[in-house]
Amino acid sequence: MSSNRVKLLLVAMLAVFAFSVVVASAAEAGEYYYCKKLTTSTGKWEKGCETKNAKSEGKYEKVKGPGPEPKYTSKTGVAILASSGEKIECKASTDKGEVTGPKTDTDMVTFTKCVLVSTGGACTTEGQSSGTIKTHLLDTLLIDHGEKGLSGLEPAVGEVWNQFVSSEGEPYQAEFTCSGVKFRVSGSLSCRIEPVNVMTTSFTLTCEAGVAEQDLITEYNAGAGWSAPEASVETIKEGKITTKEATEIRAT
Repeated sequence: MSSNRVKLLLVAMLAVFAFSVVVASAAEAGEYYYCKKLTTSTGKWEKGCETKNAKSEGKYEKVKGPGPEPKYTSKTGVAILASSGEKIECKASTDKGEVTGPKTDTDMVTFTKCVLVSTGGACTTEGQSSGTIKTHLLDTLLIDHGEKGLSGLEPAVGEVWNQFVSSEGEPYQAEFTCSGVKFRVSGSLSCRIEPVNVMTTSFTLTCEAGVAEQDLITEYNAGAGWSAPEASVETIKEGKITTKEATEIRAT
């Protein structure tokens, strides 16, 4: 075989190898990992999965999917849902969630001290205390670069979104009443979640116009039937997620 053909073959082999590495990396991205303690000293990591063991003789390994303690909590500052016709503002929110798979979890969010800004009247979900909006159970999905949200948008390289859709009250994420007017919110909402590619028990969630993907729809009924669906934007300030065990969200 000539030297030129050997060079071409080597180039082709390297290209295939590089492509396979990219595919493997993409397949592992946009997913949850936890730090698992092994029964043998064959792991790549030391305790906490923050420091690598140079000889792969550690007792810990990063494993895809929910760990033994998959539940987490979150809290936010002010949350605002705004459409062309109305704006609803809540002073804070709390959430109890659970990771259910490599890319999925469930959430149920409780917003407090909620008012319809135009009237100042409290917004309340049936069965809750005045000013409290409680969502239906929500399903979430991690979306990484190379994947698209429900509106067709895609995260940038190194960015991961958490997409929220209704699980329990389809198609509505939340239903509530403000000053005698009934509201219902459907569609999907994606927020940027950070940090990525690091084991941690604390994440931030950014939900606002121009960040990730907003595809929420609000309808309201003042007694004469439901209004036409209106595109809405949800802005959430100071979103903080705390996990019970160290978790990594993998990104390309």
